[in-house]
Amino acid sequence: SNPGLRSRFNRHLRFDDYDTAQLVKIFQTFCRRADFRTTPEAEAQLAARFDVLCLMRDETFGNARTARNIFEAAISKQANRVVALTEITADALSRIEPADIPTEEELSLGVLEADLDLDLPNLLALDGYPVGLTIAPIMPVPACSDWKE
Repeated sequence: SNPGLRSRFNRHLRFDDYDTAQLVKIFQTFCRRADFRTTPEAEAQLAARFDVLCLMRDETFGNARTARNIFEAAISKQANRVVALTEITADALSRIEPADIPTEEELSLGVLEADLDLDLPNLLALDGYPVGLTIAPIMPVPACSDWKE
């Protein structure tokens, strides 16, 4: 927003971008901290999405922020999918499936910033949770040492 700001600093730090495997690991850390888990098929689809995003990356690419945004979009899609199930189990509530990973089209349409029409009050009412409860809080980016498999 201030083009002259960069010229005021004579030293710059450059951080390498994360690769696909690292972005998947960050996504998995968000899942683990929020008590979600991905199926192997969802993880493969997630890696394919990050492959595409890494190929298209420019100076505005968000790295871990992108992983968090995709995680939040996946949680929203998962909640919409789970609401339609006839039997909602603890396993279904904690599982991220391939259908929950945003598609390339959704990513190009900006689904990461958009509201996915999650009907939160009705979803939460299924198990009697208070309506003000948030499903997936925004979590800080984990330190590299926290990226455990």
